[in-house]
Amino acid sequence: NGYRSITDIKYHSKNSEPTRSIVSPRKIIESFDFEDYQRYESHNRLRATGYRTKSTVLPHIRPTADLQIHLAVAQKIGVLQFDQKNLKEIPPEICSLSGLRTLSLNEILQLNGNLLCSLPASFSYLTTLKQLNLSKNNFLTIPRAILYLTNLQVLDLSANRIQEINDDIEFLEVDELNLNNNQISQISTNISKCKRLKILRLDNNKLKLESIPTSLLKNCTVFQLSVNGNFFEETQFQLIEGYDDYERRYTANQRKRDATAILLLN
Repeated sequence: NGYRSITDIKYHSKNSEPTRSIVSPRKIIESFDFEDYQRYESHNRLRATGYRTKSTVLPHIRPTADLQIHLAVAQKIGVLQFDQKNLKEIPPEICSLSGLRTLSLNEILQLNGNLLCSLPASFSYLTTLKQLNLSKNNFLTIPRAILYLTNLQVLDLSANRIQEINDDIEFLEVDELNLNNNQISQISTNISKCKRLKILRLDNNKLKLESIPTSLLKNCTVFQLSVNGNFFEETQFQLIEGYDDYERRYTANQRKRDATAILLLN
């Protein structure tokens, strides 16, 4: 028919009966690969039906393309990727995808390499997210909507334009926070109130020794803190108040990891 848009569509009915119509709501698309989905003239049929997809590949999405169609097709995939698509804002529809809110498969969201500087408040609805990659965007602060993602484990905000970690940081629930390659010069003492934070990466920022709160070292759960490439030397960092407390946590974690590795080998 002259179209190369859809290279692979596999579908079957729940009761294994022969399929009769692509628009039947009982069909499950197992794979849906686009070469150039703007050339696919029947995409409205897909938008109108609630397809459940297992994998979606859209390698050539254009910045001006109808991203709503992408969301409709990718509603139920395990990993939703919008990396390097030159997005300037999050399409509101992404925050209402039932898959991202309720399915355990949808736990990873890639939005790195765009032009984002903010997130909509409705982004906080994506409460099942476990990994969120917002690196290489234009954020000036940690978006407030992220503070409500209570199941988040890894947050990557590296290579943005963040200048300060403000007081709201105490509400962030995350195990690992990557803020490498920003412009951070100030850190709120509230960072020590992040009860789940274990790994904090602050390499290549604009931090001075006095910018690092004592509480981050003394009264905190962080056991891996990386501050290379700032306005002080490692030897200076090791002499500040609270470093001994941090080093004890770091050593205890290393011993725990070593013990676990030995058990696995046995």
